[in-house]
Amino acid sequence: MIDTVRAVERLTQTHIEVVDKHASTWPPLLTWLDDAVRDKIRRRDGSSSDIGVSIDFGMLGIQDRIKRECAKLRQSLYLPPPRDLLHAVSDLWLQAESAHRKNELTDEAREHISESIIGWEQAIDAERGATPRKLELTVPCPQCGNRWILVADTEQHARIDVSHPERNPDGIRKPAVVIEFAEGRAPVAECRVAGCETLWVGWAQVAALGVAVNARQDMAVLAACGIDLGPLARIE
Repeated sequence: MIDTVRAVERLTQTHIEVVDKHASTWPPLLTWLDDAVRDKIRRRDGSSSDIGVSIDFGMLGIQDRIKRECAKLRQSLYLPPPRDLLHAVSDLWLQAESAHRKNELTDEAREHISESIIGWEQAIDAERGATPRKLELTVPCPQCGNRWILVADTEQHARIDVSHPERNPDGIRKPAVVIEFAEGRAPVAECRVAGCETLWVGWAQVAALGVAVNARQDMAVLAACGIDLGPLARIE
């Protein structure tokens, strides 16, 4: 059941993945899914500059399916209904393995739980593959000069004015500039600082951004987007 253990890890824990030969740290897939759904809802409600983007019912459907199936499987093991989905999924497999070792769970029932968990992983992976990926730059925005934004714990990905960090002392610090890209699509970079929100659209503008930031640690980020600055990079 190595595949199931790996699926549980990817679904519920921060983990390392290799994308286009570049190792990167990923949040739990369930967290990624929840963030993606929240982001679509936020955009639909017009609380960002991306007004008019409808909620992605594919993502929402996957999330509802996982919650429903996880609750049903937990009920079959006489476990309480899930509150926190990450804990509910990891605990589901832990309890299933324990019950199987005690001969309280048949091979078939254990296999069904295993296949369900792997199915959740695969469904999120499929949705993630059809969704533009986002990579963060670690340098100041060349337009406003800010390196970080603050994200509230209670409202994930809500934009907070970085010039007033005292308004959110418990905020999470994240890089200001993010690049969004997908196979067959031109990349788009955005500064997420409230009041700046500068956009770099297309290969040429994002490449120019790469020249402007000129940071060794971000060359791999640009390369993952399909941008090789080559002689344009002025890294000492």
